Amino acid sequence: MKCPHCGSPIRLEDKYCSYCGLPNDLATQHQKDMNRYQKKFNQTRFEVLNSTRNTKKKLASFLVLSVMVLLIIASYQFEDVSWRLGRYLTTRQIQSHKTKHLAALETIIADQDPLRFTEYYDRYSLYLSDDFDSYYAVKAISSSFENVFQYVSDRLSDPETYDKDFESRRLRTLASDLNDIFQIEDAYTYHQNLYFSEKNLEYIHAVQDDTRAILITYLGLTEEEADTYVNPSSSRQYDLLERSVSAS
Repeated sequence: MKCPHCGSPIRLEDKYCSYCGLPNDLATQHQKDMNRYQKKFNQTRFEVLNSTRNTKKKLASFLVLSVMVLLIIASYQFEDVSWRLGRYLTTRQIQSHKTKHLAALETIIADQDPLRFTEYYDRYSLYLSDDFDSYYAVKAISSSFENVFQYVSDRLSDPETYDKDFESRRLRTLASDLNDIFQIEDAYTYHQNLYFSEKNLEYIHAVQDDTRAILITYLGLTEEEADTYVNPSSSRQYDLLERSVSAS
């Protein structure tokens, strides 16, 4: 290349012309261009490296999140499989002892013991087997009686434990349980031949009689109120209980 001032030969890297001594404008511009290109290169390199680091961080976070999601899904699947396996094994166990369970339940029904019935039925998870469907109504009234019994026991052991609002809620729950006891036959209008065999009905009526005795003895209802309790309105049920319990 030639010097733009005198036309003498000059190299691009020469800052000055060796003949005229003037600055090599091409070299100066070339250096500026190189500096600019170097600056752009460094900036681009920084952006690429920074983007790569951010991408790696995001990728790592995404991988961690993905692993956590997979672990959660796997845990749910494991729990579901475990529950199904447990249910299957329990059902097999019930089936293998079916004769013993049936005999035990019939003995408890003959003894008219609702607390023992509920304990036995739940302890062996007999609700998992269709072989015990005929005891649905018996189990329902036994569970409701257990709730009534628990309420009375709590009240007798420490009558000052509960505040007014909580006691009001407990009374409403008690009224619901009592309704379930005295209206049990209306609750199971289907399969009545299955649920209300002669033995089951005898047991159910005995539980109703025991409940009536509890209302009179421990909750302060009169015999007339207890007799009419079998068929009152839901508001009447609560009013009777609230007045009697407050007075007792």
